[in-house]
Parts: sequence; structure tokens; C-alpha cells
Amino acid sequence: MKNLWTTSWAVGAAALLALTACGGTAEDAGAPAESSAAQTESPDSGGGGYGGGESPAAAAAALTTAGSPVGAIVVDSKGMAVYYFDQDVPNSGESTCTGDCLVAWPPVLVDSETPKLDGVTGETGTIETPDGELQATVNGLPIYYFVEDKKAGDIKGQAVGDVWWLIAPNGDKITDTASTSTNAAALTTAGSPVGDIVVDSKGMAVYYFDQDVPNSGESTCTGDCLVAWPPVLVDSETPEVDGVTGETGTIETPDGELQATVNGLPIYYFVEDKKAGDIKGQAVGDVWWLVAPNGDKITDIP
Repeated sequence: MKNLWTTSWAVGAAALLALTACGGTAEDAGAPAESSAAQTESPDSGGGGYGGGESPAAAAAALTTAGSPVGAIVVDSKGMAVYYFDQDVPNSGESTCTGDCLVAWPPVLVDSETPKLDGVTGETGTIETPDGELQATVNGLPIYYFVEDKKAGDIKGQAVGDVWWLIAPNGDKITDTASTSTNAAALTTAGSPVGDIVVDSKGMAVYYFDQDVPNSGESTCTGDCLVAWPPVLVDSETPEVDGVTGETGTIETPDGELQATVNGLPIYYFVEDKKAGDIKGQAVGDVWWLVAPNGDKITDIP
């Protein structure tokens, strides 16, 4: 099955990772740069998303789980994927990712030696970084972000250099890369407490945003809004549908990808929907709505 996540690796990132992902430990080559791209505030986005311009590495992160093309994975409280590094040794109390490595793979920092958990059954803890901060661990291994993961749902770090890996909720290393080479999502339907709704091929609900204009060819959800409401991406201008009678199509995102539309309106996921059947995005901010199979906006509250 296809869905929104993509593991296409940027050429620039590949050059940056040459030192860190080829199987050898990265040695210090000067002070590591910080990843601090500021997020843009999007009005009336209905909640969710980063507050301000923090990079993932700068913010304390509780650990929870989310669905992905390779199954349930460990993510932080904002839905950002976290990774293991094969060079690290369980329960050694230290990270082998140093210097330039940290530019591409910032540590997952927490503010407590007992990080808050939701759905993570692996043994969690912390190690102390050289800066005296607390880096989260799962099953004795330090965990990291990937700088090319820009929003919740991205798993572009999976299998980079055959040494970086997503983490299962029980702490196992995930080495599956099947079904992650595309970001396509077929559209179908499913039952819900508010009637039949449009979902992707994995049963994840999709939503309209009231600020979007039908047939305008663009989305008004930008910046922080996209962290909480990732676009439903497809790999064809004529998405596969099953049971969806509304008119389907696509618009082009600023990244050049194809976002699915129904009746001329772009559609989105909600980051708090963790599994098929979740509809936590319904009526958020009174601007986000589930989509009926005929393309109508559903305003009923479950």
C-alpha cells in the first residue's frame, strides 16, 4: 500500500552524510552547526505544530508512537521520527555520533531522566551529552533525529548508509524499507462515527481545511500548519480511488510533489491520528473537517 511518507534523499544531504553514514565513526571536524530553520506561523491552523522556531534537537521530547509505511515507530511529541545508529553500543552510556555526524543527526534531548512515554514499551532512559544535556535512549541505545525530516511523517533517514534505522515501539531496530520508496496514497472509504469518510489505503482519515478555496490550485496550509496537517501526497495526477465518487485530482506543492484533492480542495492528514479509525482532527478549530465519499464536507461531531 502506498501513503504520504517518502524516503527520497536529497543530493545535498548525501554529501553531508558521506562521513557519517559510510560505516565509520565521524571524528570532530570543527564545531557542529545547529539545525535551526524557523517555522512560519500559519493563521487559524486549528492547533498542533511547533511553537515558535525551535529545531527538533532544541526541544525536550516526550516519546510516543505513530504509524508509518514500515509499521508503528517511535516518534517525539511532535510526531518527528527518531533513529538508532549502528555504531552505538547498547548500555555504553555514550554516543558515537560526534562532530559532523551531529549536524545531520541531532540528538533527541529530554528534560528528565525518565522521559514521558505513550505507547513505547522498550526500556527508555538517558545518557549525558558532552554539553551536559540529556539524550534519550531506547533499550540502552541513544536516539537521534534526521535533519532532512522536515515534518511529522517524514522518515527520510531510514536505512541511510545502512547504519541508521527507525525504532519499533518495543525498541527493536526496524530494517524494513519496503513500501517507503514512494509517497503515494490511494483513496478509499471507511465507516466512522459520523458516517462513511474518505481515507487513504491504510485507513488513515483525510481532512479539508476551511481556508482553502476550491479549484484555486493551491493550499493555504503552510509553515507550522503543515507540521500538524501534512498533505496527502500521491504519485499520479489521477489518484487511484475505490468508493470515492467526488472528483479527485492533484495540486503541486511548493516542493514539487502532488497533493491529492477532492472536489478541487486539497486534503490533509492530522498528526494526532495514530491509527486507522482515528478521527481526532474532526472540527479542530472549527476549520478542519472529514470528507464524505461524494466530496462533501462533514460537519457532524462524533
